[in-house]
Amino acid sequence: MKYFLLTLIITNTTFAFDWKEKLEELKSKAIDKYEELKGDKNKKPDPYPTKIKMPELPQISKSATSLSVYEKKGAIYSQGASFKNLSTEKKRPYRTVFIQELYEAVYEADISKQNVVSLLNVLEKGGSREGVYRSLVLSNDYGALEAYNTTPNEKLINYVVQFGEKYLGRKFSPDQLQKINLYGIKRVICEKILELIDSFPVDGKDLKSWYALVSAEYAQKFPRLWKSKIRKSPYADLHYKWASTVPLQHIKSELIIKTHKIYNSIQR
Repeated sequence: MKYFLLTLIITNTTFAFDWKEKLEELKSKAIDKYEELKGDKNKKPDPYPTKIKMPELPQISKSATSLSVYEKKGAIYSQGASFKNLSTEKKRPYRTVFIQELYEAVYEADISKQNVVSLLNVLEKGGSREGVYRSLVLSNDYGALEAYNTTPNEKLINYVVQFGEKYLGRKFSPDQLQKINLYGIKRVICEKILELIDSFPVDGKDLKSWYALVSAEYAQKFPRLWKSKIRKSPYADLHYKWASTVPLQHIKSELIIKTHKIYNSIQR
């Protein structure tokens, strides 16, 4: 009888402890679920949803002796037929606008008619938009601007660091950036952008995804800078669609112009 009572007490006690542990477990799960639901409720939905994912950033393999970038083989080099097939006369207005926008973004000044004609002549003789850009930032005039002893503001430095990590896969030192003025930073970042573009697979898919996400962020963060419908669109899908219909040189020139304009605006 004593043995039976002792067994009953032990059993009941064990059951009580098991039930208490079970109750605590259920309580913990209920709290976790509540916090999860609370978080979902408080979390704001993405106002500009997209299925485009950030691609893996390629390693920069470009060397001083590499000619692979000039081979121009792959889908990304063959797209943009609607522009390429235009006559020289019909291309001229687009090229003129490009030259004017590029010069204004690079120098923060209007271009003379003489310089427009000179650069237009370069394009019409087979030169590239990228080549026209390099002729500006590697000129003595631009070098003189880089030589000015001015310091970039903290906002610009922070943005360059954030952009570099997210979209270029590079870590820029704030201390080093402080030693370069606005014009030096613009040239360096655009050079890294062009290097990265040339390193993406030539099928163009990753490049267009990357371009779309960069352009969407540019539109979202700096909406007042853009006038055209496409540039001001915060939707990555629209930028992807645009990048799928134009020549590679247009993708490059868009990023060059927009990057220069953004950095100009931040430094003001």
